[in-house]
Amino acid sequence: MKVLFLSSGVRVGGFAKSLVYLIETLQSRGVQADLLLLRRTDDEWLLDGLGSLEIIENALTREFAREERSNLTKFLAMVRTGRIWNRLWMAVLKNTVYRRTGVPRRVQLRASQLDDERRVRGMRTVLDLSEDYDCVVSWEESLCNYVLSARIGARRKIGYIHPDYIQAGFYSPSDRRMMYGLDVIAFVSEPNRESFRRALPELTAKSLTIPNVLSVSMIHRLSHGSAAEMDCAEFTMVTVCRLQNTSKALDRAARLCARMKSDGLRFKWFFIGSGPDAAFLENQVRRLNISNELILLGERKNPYPYIQKAHLLVLQSYYEGRPLVVDEAKILGTPVLVTDYASARTQVLEGVEGLVVANEEAAIARELSRIVREPQRLDGMRDALSARTWEEFTDCSAFLVACRGSGLSNAPG
Repeated sequence: MKVLFLSSGVRVGGFAKSLVYLIETLQSRGVQADLLLLRRTDDEWLLDGLGSLEIIENALTREFAREERSNLTKFLAMVRTGRIWNRLWMAVLKNTVYRRTGVPRRVQLRASQLDDERRVRGMRTVLDLSEDYDCVVSWEESLCNYVLSARIGARRKIGYIHPDYIQAGFYSPSDRRMMYGLDVIAFVSEPNRESFRRALPELTAKSLTIPNVLSVSMIHRLSHGSAAEMDCAEFTMVTVCRLQNTSKALDRAARLCARMKSDGLRFKWFFIGSGPDAAFLENQVRRLNISNELILLGERKNPYPYIQKAHLLVLQSYYEGRPLVVDEAKILGTPVLVTDYASARTQVLEGVEGLVVANEEAAIARELSRIVREPQRLDGMRDALSARTWEEFTDCSAFLVACRGSGLSNAPG
């Protein structure tokens, strides 16, 4: 079997890691997997372990490259496709969005999806890859899904939507118009699929849950690296995420730290990652005088030693899809504390693998404080996690069935 993955670009984060895990697993089963990138980035080192992976260049990648060659070519492309006013609107929204409310973010996302829609409708390239691949898979929502649906011919087309559709604020009219050409719309958890079904019931028949695939051996191998910053006497927590406040609740994390510090608790909470709100979080840390408690490590090419060394992985997001880092922590034997996002209770076995708390600041503060005071509560969880082999995470059969064209068995009648 030959599969082509389509992505806007490779960037550090859960999207890229989940793609790397899947490609590695497919390669180990004799599947040829290639990658088509709309943009080239500095994070392509993430692909280094995928020896036989080929990055494809064709008329589609060349069209994107021409548009982004200079500010002038970008401007002319926007004028030609009618996107110029939409882009100005997006620029205004970027400078006026209030970080802690979801409504302006939904307006931003709507503008972005409309921009993607107009861009794809105005493209000149149409590719026929039906003779080259058994299946073409868009790994990202919006732009990549639209390109695959409207500009690529293939025997089989699968488009992924990773986050919770409603909570993330996707603009359903654009998706309704632009995803008609997909054979399968894939979700990594059943609650995420249900969210999409409520928003776009007419596309339910195309929807399918395909669980994430993880490389257990790779995660264990990489966990043996250095994490010297965590060699300390205090209780240690770690969060690995993209530093984006609207979903990852960075402001709340800072307030939680300040609250626990004022209660006299001794702990260190390490944040690994980068993103658009890194400076915002740095300002919160300075303003609340918690630099000894909330430590920003920035990006780490290998976060697994930090996850394994930590007493607890914390993901207190406002909303999530099915975050990859939670399953990675479980594989490494590290208990987790997560907020009650859509798939939380299907991802974390309460009291055995970790704790699921109400998505409210007071509830999170209460549970974190209790754990810091009574860390022995985590001992049984760590033992239970470490005893598992996690073979279920390496199963890519659902993905292969979907690629072959018989994968809609879990769509409701």
